[in-house]
Amino acid sequence: MSLKEPNILDLNRISFNQQGCLFYPSAGDDLLLPLSLFKGTIDCFWFADLWYFTRDNYNLNFHIPLAQRASYRGLLPQSYHLEYTGVLERSCDSDVEPYVFTETYQTPHKSFCIHRRRGYGVSALRLDVPSISVFFYRGDSEGESGSGSPWLNSRLFVKVLAKLHDQGLIITDGSQTCGSRQYAPFAQFHRNPPSWQVLNNFLESKPSFYDAWGNRFDCLGYVGMSYGPTLVWQFHESMEFKTVKYEIVERMREEYWMHHESLKASVRQLAKKLRKQTIKLSKQNKKSLA
Repeated sequence: MSLKEPNILDLNRISFNQQGCLFYPSAGDDLLLPLSLFKGTIDCFWFADLWYFTRDNYNLNFHIPLAQRASYRGLLPQSYHLEYTGVLERSCDSDVEPYVFTETYQTPHKSFCIHRRRGYGVSALRLDVPSISVFFYRGDSEGESGSGSPWLNSRLFVKVLAKLHDQGLIITDGSQTCGSRQYAPFAQFHRNPPSWQVLNNFLESKPSFYDAWGNRFDCLGYVGMSYGPTLVWQFHESMEFKTVKYEIVERMREEYWMHHESLKASVRQLAKKLRKQTIKLSKQNKKSLA
């Protein structure tokens, strides 16, 4: 058995559903690999992160079109169209103002767009991302530099699956399963990188597993290292899950608007409380001056 690093999976040799977008929550600046792997097959990319286009990261080239950055030269065409949605600068706090920076590239064979969205990945999933062909997710954590969102935990991941096309791909190093038993196979090497021999043996065994809905996940290969090997899994949707996925998607939209209405209500209550305090302080000041 070879002790060399496994071959990077040639995605041109596999068949998967390409009708949706690539969605990468908590992406940070890890855009180069997903773009290099899929710019020839996927028409739309959504990268979401809380720290995009904030004052803290304004000088880290996040606001510069990717084609102008040295690491993307040769990968992206130099001709592009830009669109902006939202407010560019705002400090990142608990009430993040969404901002979307969109680059559209035209090639002789096709066009594709890259959206970088400042804000919560869960909100992007609920509202902005229509359907998913590739769910790309790695290098995340619960710590200060991580998102804290348990994307591979059952309660949140089932929402990803509701928007993932049958035979779509999940590319992950197993970050943030957060104790999920049914999706634990994604994380079996997370923060515990195996030897190349162990990884080669694992890939040659063509592992699969099922979740509680009867969905099957087949490991197709390997595309690099992050917090462990980044593995490519293919999603095979069960008939049982197919009957409930649209209900899950509708529930996500309801959750989004319920969340925003609750935020508005809390802001109104806070404003009302501040007005009362201001009036009370004004009266106290008048009495002290009398």
